[in-house]
Amino acid sequence: SATGDDDDSATGDDDDSAPVAVTFDMVSPIYQAKCSPCHAGGGSGGHNLGHSDVNTAYTSSQLSSYSASPGTKGAASLVRIQNGSMPQGRGCSGNPTTDASNPDCLSQEQQDMIQAWLNGGQLGPAVN
Repeated sequence: SATGDDDDSATGDDDDSAPVAVTFDMVSPIYQAKCSPCHAGGGSGGHNLGHSDVNTAYTSSQLSSYSASPGTKGAASLVRIQNGSMPQGRGCSGNPTTDASNPDCLSQEQQDMIQAWLNGGQLGPAVN
C-alpha cells in the first residue's frame, strides 16, 4: 500500500487483492490435532478426517453426511464442533470462550479457519 503498511486488513484500503483461499492442507492440522485418534484411521463415524495423510483426510471430508448441509463430513464437522458433540467426550461446549481452558476443544481461530474453508467451497489440498 501507499502508506508502507503491509497489513491493510484493518483499514480495508489496499491493493484490491483477493483474500487467500483456504485449502484443505490449511485446516488438516486442526483436524489432526483435535479429531485424532478417533477419526485418524479407525474410521469412527465412517470417516478419517483427522488422518495424517492430507489426501486421505480430504477424501474423507468429502464423504456424504446425513447430519449437515451441504452434505459432506467436512460440513458436518463444524456443526458437530459448534454444538459441543465433538470432540466426543472431551467436555467441549462448542463455544470457544467457554471452552478456552480446555485444550481438547477448538479455539475461535480454529473454528473460523474451518468456516472459511467451508465458505470457500471445501477446496482440496494445495500441497500433495
